[in-house]
Amino acid sequence: MRRFHFKLDPLLSVRKRKEEQAKLALGREQLLLNNEVVERTRLIDKKSDVLNEIHATARAGCHIGELVDMDHYYQQLNWNITQQDAKIKFAHSRVETARKKMVETMRDRRIIERIREKKYDIWRKEFEAEEAAEIDEYARRRAYEGMQG
Repeated sequence: MRRFHFKLDPLLSVRKRKEEQAKLALGREQLLLNNEVVERTRLIDKKSDVLNEIHATARAGCHIGELVDMDHYYQQLNWNITQQDAKIKFAHSRVETARKKMVETMRDRRIIERIREKKYDIWRKEFEAEEAAEIDEYARRRAYEGMQG
């Protein structure tokens, strides 16, 4: 009994490995994006705290220099948030690039798998036809021997 052999099995293995690597890369990029979003949220929370502190300090009466320092810090936080938005946009583009790469590797693997399935179906039909021919030949021999004997 012969076994099914697919000549492109090594290529299929390579494609599966590439797909796994692409999935891992996408996961890493998504993690980096999430970290950037968390950092932006932290900066926004800090900005809100500073704004509340500025209002409380102004109501309590303080030196103008202290308010100016707080305002500079507040402006720095605004700038940091703007920078963080740019980082998030860049991280989004990297996630999208990784997602496209993963979809491409999945498509490549599926193509080879479909070819493999079609070749297997052809092999199975040929095998079943050969097996049926052997059974028919065996039955003919038995019938011929029965007539002879």
